[in-house]
Amino acid sequence: MTSDYKFEGWVADDASSAEGNLTWRVFKPKTWEETDVEIKISHSAICVSDIHTLRDGWGGKKYPCVMGHEIVGKLVRVGSQAGDFKCKKRINAYDSVHRNGDTAHGGFALYTRCPSHFVIRIPRGLAPEHAAPILCGGVTVYSPLKRFGVGPGTSVGIVGIGGLGHFAILFAKALGASRVVAISRRADKRADGLEPTSICFGYCHYY
Repeated sequence: MTSDYKFEGWVADDASSAEGNLTWRVFKPKTWEETDVEIKISHSAICVSDIHTLRDGWGGKKYPCVMGHEIVGKLVRVGSQAGDFKCKKRINAYDSVHRNGDTAHGGFALYTRCPSHFVIRIPRGLAPEHAAPILCGGVTVYSPLKRFGVGPGTSVGIVGIGGLGHFAILFAKALGASRVVAISRRADKRADGLEPTSICFGYCHYY
């Protein structure tokens, strides 16, 4: 079985692509395996690591490539060994390096193909534009909050109220932390971090 649609997206050919030199064209997805799924992409969030990767900041980047690792869409093809996923289900996908050595293309495209173990279902009621950034920024801060037992009776200090810091504040409160201290070097961040109750703000340091 072959796909009746094209894999098209914003393709980077070298490190200069990070300066806006991307090309919209057809790209070759990973080799199909029966553990794979194909996704019609509706949303793909932008992360600073996309820029860093385009610039080959970690070294060894294989070009051409398509960025975007916070992908939301609907399944349009499901392999026979891809688990109990069904087509047209809304899902998130975080794609990384493929085990077969193929280039892992991301979500700045119309469609993507990836192993099914990167796919999770989106709960009803969670808007796709809200779900996408949770895959990187959200998971990055949620994991340590859960790992270290944040909950009632605990206090949490969050340094920096940027993309990750906003998630950390929301998650810490949702997990029931009794006290959340948001720490920033910028006084204008106070308005961003204090809307939920029981949140303190420290400018340069907490006092």
